[in-house]
Amino acid sequence: MNPYCKGIIQQMDLAVESVVQLMNTLSEEDLLVKPNAEKWSIGELLARMSVIGKADFLIGLGASEEELDQYYEEAAPQMNLESIGSTLTENYAFLKKA
Repeated sequence: MNPYCKGIIQQMDLAVESVVQLMNTLSEEDLLVKPNAEKWSIGELLARMSVIGKADFLIGLGASEEELDQYYEEAAPQMNLESIGSTLTENYAFLKKA
């Protein structure tokens, strides 16, 4: 593997591990917290982050906007910590393997 790619993957590993550790400090109620009415909740942000790994891979393959919209709709985890955490780790593992 290219040394630059290896370094990027190591940094991404650290970022994903950090998000999982932060999620372990949250309660289910914390997922509903919004900084204001116009912003996404913590749960919405985490849910979107959890599917980004595979979405980036699909973008790299040239997926259309419609294909990405469909992916986001189908891949969205349930709004709970367990589902978001498993979706995050599964999609990141997919990205690393690909």
